[in-house]
Amino acid sequence: MYDIETIQPQTKYRRTVDILAAILKVVIGGEGTKRGIENGANLSFLQVKQYLLLLLNTDLLTKDQEKESIYKITQKAIRFLHLYEQLNKMIQYPRKYYKD
Repeated sequence: MYDIETIQPQTKYRRTVDILAAILKVVIGGEGTKRGIENGANLSFLQVKQYLLLLLNTDLLTKDQEKESIYKITQKAIRFLHLYEQLNKMIQYPRKYYKD
């Protein structure tokens, strides 16, 4: 299992849900190795290990049956990304609310 003390709802710069979505997008893009995820999602190797455990335990990722060092996205993950994108579109503020 993953350590809930290690993975917080929000890091200093990104929310956990944003990091999970970034990892899933990297895997969809064909970079399903730990190193590919580390580079593509801009995470440390330790963070990748922790988030992969969370994604595996929640059935958002699976390991490739032939090559266990490759991660694959699940149908549940595709739904998660779809909902994630919808929510992000719903909460985007008009430009006038941003500080310049």
